[in-house]
Amino acid sequence: MPTLDPEFPSDTPIVDIPILSHKDLVSNSEKESEDLFDASIEYGMFLLDLRGSEMGEKLLEDARAMFELSKATFDLDPDTLHKHICNPPRDLRGYKPPGTLKTENGKFDAVEVYTLNQDDALGTCLTPHPNPSPFEAHQKDLEGFFHDAHQVLCDIFLHLDKHLALAPGTLASLCPMDKPSATALRLLLTRPAADPVAESQRIAFGGHTDVGLITMLFNVVGGLQILPAGSENIAANWRFVKPQPGCAIFQIADTLVERTGDVLRSALHRIITPPGKQALVTRRSLAYLIRIEDNGSMRSSREISRFCALAKERVKKI
Repeated sequence: MPTLDPEFPSDTPIVDIPILSHKDLVSNSEKESEDLFDASIEYGMFLLDLRGSEMGEKLLEDARAMFELSKATFDLDPDTLHKHICNPPRDLRGYKPPGTLKTENGKFDAVEVYTLNQDDALGTCLTPHPNPSPFEAHQKDLEGFFHDAHQVLCDIFLHLDKHLALAPGTLASLCPMDKPSATALRLLLTRPAADPVAESQRIAFGGHTDVGLITMLFNVVGGLQILPAGSENIAANWRFVKPQPGCAIFQIADTLVERTGDVLRSALHRIITPPGKQALVTRRSLAYLIRIEDNGSMRSSREISRFCALAKERVKKI
C-alpha cells in the first residue's frame, strides 16, 4: 500500500484493539480464533495482518491498485466527477462531493466518496451506473479486489460460525457473490486541513455505525476514531485507530449484530482531521462494505430468530 509519510504521532491517544493474523486464522489457530470472537464482542472491530498468507498478500496487492484508482479518480476535474454524481438515498453509486452531509456538530462533512457496487464491477448489474475512465482502465484490478476481499471475509465468517454454533458457511451464505446485492467498494478522500491547529477537531465524516455484515477498511493516514463502548459521546472520549503496516481494519456492521442476536457489537466511528503532521497530507482510504444479497434482506423473521437463538445459546455456554 502507499508509504506512510509523515508518521502517526506517538503521543496520540489510541484504542488498543487486537491485531490478528490472517495466516494464523486460515491455519485454524485456536487462540487466534478466540481472539477474533472476543474482539467482535468487546470492540466490534479488529486489525487483520494480511502479510504471510497467499490470499492476504494478493489482497494487499489489490488494495495498492485500488489506491491508484482512487488517485486517478479524484484527480479528475470537478465537471467530470459531477457527471457521475450519486442520487441518495435511492442510488448511492457514483461521486459524493464534500459538504453534503451534516455532522454531529452541525457543520457539513469534508469527505469525498466514490462508490462502486460489486454488481457493476463484475458486470452483472442490469442497470449499471456509468463510471469515469479510470474504472475501465482498472477493470481487472477491480474484479480481483472484489473476489479476494470476499474470500478473506469468508475466512472470518467461518470462525464466527464456529463460535456462534452455526453450521460452517452459514454467514457466508448471506452474501454470495453471484447474487445481486448492495455490496460495494467506497473510495474516500479528505483534503489536507487548511489550518491543522484550528481544524484539529474538524469532523470530516460524522459518527455512525455501518449498515451490512462487515466493513473492511484500508487506511494509510490516521483520522479514524471510535467511541469505546459505554463512553459518553464527547470529544475527549473518542480514540484514534492507528493504521498498521500490512493490515486492514474490520468493523462488525449492524446487520450482522442483528442476525446474531446482539451477541456481537458494532462500533460507533467517525473520521476527523488526522493527528499531527498527517493533517497536512491528503487522506485516502478504501472501504469494502459487504451486504446481504437482495433477496436475503427479505428472509423470514423465523430464520432471523433461529440465528439469534443459536448465537445466544452458544454465548451462554462460554
